[in-house]
Amino acid sequence: MHSLKELLTNEVVSKLKTNIEQQAAGKVFLDEIAQSITNTIYQYFEESVVLVRLYVTMPYGQLSPIGTNFVNGLAQATNNNEFINPKTPILSLMGTSGKEPEWNSRLQSKGHVAIPLISKEFIDGIPMMARLLRDLGLNIDGLDKDDQKLTSNVLSNLQGLFLVENAATKIDDLGRKIIAAQDFVQQYGVKSVFGLGGKLTIANNFVVLVCFTKEDLEKTKSSMFLLLNSPIKSLVQKAVMANKLFAV
Repeated sequence: MHSLKELLTNEVVSKLKTNIEQQAAGKVFLDEIAQSITNTIYQYFEESVVLVRLYVTMPYGQLSPIGTNFVNGLAQATNNNEFINPKTPILSLMGTSGKEPEWNSRLQSKGHVAIPLISKEFIDGIPMMARLLRDLGLNIDGLDKDDQKLTSNVLSNLQGLFLVENAATKIDDLGRKIIAAQDFVQQYGVKSVFGLGGKLTIANNFVVLVCFTKEDLEKTKSSMFLLLNSPIKSLVQKAVMANKLFAV
């Protein structure tokens, strides 16, 4: 196990990249690949990391039954049913690893299973997700409820870093806690949250990795994780291009 502060060394990052690729070797389906990625990162930094999650965008029509049911329930609860169709882009949870048993399978996840990207207003209602997507370079102002598509260049610069340096106190422009689940923050001693993302070379698909940590991180430290963008994107893209999304 390693501390996240060791990310300042290229040697550690290089070793982690190799571990990620080795653990994913032989896996075909995206959910299996994503789970191996989050498992590898969590196990490598178990001393510091509370929870790691990996999301990939895909059309509503390609979701698993669990994702479909979650989106349907969310859309109904927020009066957004009319904006859900087979082409609606969904940020879908594909891999999850953490301290609690139920955090180690997307099949047991109860929240944020699948987030429909239907409008700026809808995404702004989820403070952490709104901040995350903006910091990673996604122009959520370009989301359009009417034609259900992202603007043509909305993901063109998606290669950034998301960082909330003080999970317990950081607020957004509306005065809301960016990490809304403050009971989770307090119970597990979460000090900072960071994420990275990358656009795939096909369509408007992109991948997002989010880590909740027990360490106070500065951007210069967590930015070393950007070196993992390339291998993670490569592994994800292979499965997406083959249309091998869900093993279960």
